[in-house]
Amino acid sequence: MTRWPGYGTLAVIRELRMITTNARKVHHAPNSLEEVQRRVDGLRHHDPLLGWNIL
Repeated sequence: MTRWPGYGTLAVIRELRMITTNARKVHHAPNSLEEVQRRVDGLRHHDPLLGWNIL
């Protein structure tokens, strides 16, 4: 699966979907804002090794 040419695109879409799901919850969990911003920055900089912290 990871060798398929479209894999990278699907992986980025999945990451973005996970980020936006958590971003919607920031209003109720303001402490998660920093993690959401860190994840967005990771996507912007194409950081494939960015680790995720649990929200």
